[in-house]
Amino acid sequence: MSETTTQEKLYTRQEAADFLQVHFQTVTRWANEGKLNPIRVDGGHRRYKESELKAVMAGEAAGR
Repeated sequence: MSETTTQEKLYTRQEAADFLQVHFQTVTRWANEGKLNPIRVDGGHRRYKESELKAVMAGEAAGR
């Protein structure tokens, strides 16, 4: 079995908000609604994958 060793950039809630150009509470709401799927790191903190943020951006741009 092969395991991927590539590490994807992870963003904090505020970094994700800055990346998406939205308020940090919007990131939390989108996570609660299932639009974003945060991963939990040590300490229970949420982190957001860059690829998922880019997908949300692409979806938002297409929806405008």
